[in-house]
Amino acid sequence: MTQSRFSYRVLTSFFVTFDFLILLVTGVVLYVVPPGRVANWTNWELMGLSKDQWTSVHILSALLFLLVSILHLIFNWKPFKHY
Repeated sequence: MTQSRFSYRVLTSFFVTFDFLILLVTGVVLYVVPPGRVANWTNWELMGLSKDQWTSVHILSALLFLLVSILHLIFNWKPFKHY
């Protein structure tokens, strides 16, 4: 039986893809949410999160996306360089 090795390249690729999907969903939610006052006056929520919470999730996932994208670029520098 062969034992597979752990790969940081695969892990970063997975996280870049997963985080992009989170950014896509939160971006669509923030696009369709009512303007600030209306969302606050009506106590607008979607899936238990308010507009401010959706904004926080979007910003934090964007920062994580930047960090993981830089790591992805570092781990894949040789293929990028030879392309």
